[in-house]
Amino acid sequence: MIGLSLASASAKAAAAVHYGHIFVIVEENHGYTDVIGNPAAPNLNALASGYGVAANYFAVSHPSEPNYVALLGGSPFTVNSDDPYYVNRVAAPSLISQLDHSHISWKAYLQALPHPGYQGICYPANCNGEPDKDPLYVSKHNAIGNFSTSFSDIDGVTLADGTVWLVGSARDAASGNQLTVVARNSGAGWTQVAAPNPGNGDRILGGISAAGGAAWAAGAFDTDAGRAPLIEMHG
Repeated sequence: MIGLSLASASAKAAAAVHYGHIFVIVEENHGYTDVIGNPAAPNLNALASGYGVAANYFAVSHPSEPNYVALLGGSPFTVNSDDPYYVNRVAAPSLISQLDHSHISWKAYLQALPHPGYQGICYPANCNGEPDKDPLYVSKHNAIGNFSTSFSDIDGVTLADGTVWLVGSARDAASGNQLTVVARNSGAGWTQVAAPNPGNGDRILGGISAAGGAAWAAGAFDTDAGRAPLIEMHG
């Protein structure tokens, strides 16, 4: 992984550095020493020597897809295969949702993606097999599709017995409704928590607090008769 770093900085600088652009370049199936220092890869070595190298970043699992999910979400969650992204769905915060929530623009450049918004698992053919034969693009190298929801709002964060709890709402791609989302982090990465979504419209959690080692979330959900209160307890 190669990213931008400061060419020079004062140790006494009080303000955080603002970067105009940050690039993360990911390639697969070659070891560190196969690329860094190899004269056959002059462009990557020029970037590495001029900017920075994440030399302490390692794969977290095998095969490919869990590593790409972890790169965006901080954890492979339950993904442990190269199955299509619509099978290996993850409903949890990700780098994408954090950037969206902070109104920071982003782009993904994916080798041989035939067009923006392409929803296939390969292009042009014979992909996600063992081994991949012909494809120029495979979805298992694009974890953006695994994250089935993007937080529209993060409305509450609290700490209970060493666990950080987060609640919010996310737009469901299938129904178009807002769904409640609950996630927890005990130090090993974020994990989505099963949360009820009653009613037939929007379900929104507006806040969370800790009491007695449990996390209590409050919000509302839509019914045919109108909006009703929603209270959840997680522990």
